[in-house]
Amino acid sequence: MVQIRFLTLLSLLLGSTLFFSSCDKDDEIPKVKEELALKKSRQAAIEAGFSHAFWAIMDSNITTFIAALFLSILGTGPIKGFAYSLTIGVVSSVFTALFVSRLIFDFGTETLGSKKIRVSWRLNG
Repeated sequence: MVQIRFLTLLSLLLGSTLFFSSCDKDDEIPKVKEELALKKSRQAAIEAGFSHAFWAIMDSNITTFIAALFLSILGTGPIKGFAYSLTIGVVSSVFTALFVSRLIFDFGTETLGSKKIRVSWRLNG
């Protein structure tokens, strides 16, 4: 019984690790910066950057989702747990990349009236 719980926990941790380590959520930021380099307004750059990054984000996540679907159909026990946690991770990753990131960019543009996009953890001192 302890071994089954351990394997289930291990499969959930592996699934979580895979979806947290994916970096495709950051595809839209370089695209927006490229559009800003073409002297577009912030709103137009965000619109164009997100439309260019959409298929790059969806491509990798759809592929991972298909793999998780096959694992959930063909697997048993801990393999199904891994597939379920991977599916939850893919869905939340797509939601975050497409909706939450866009919401943050739009909030900065429309509500705060920002003219520049700063994506950095450095503090100006």
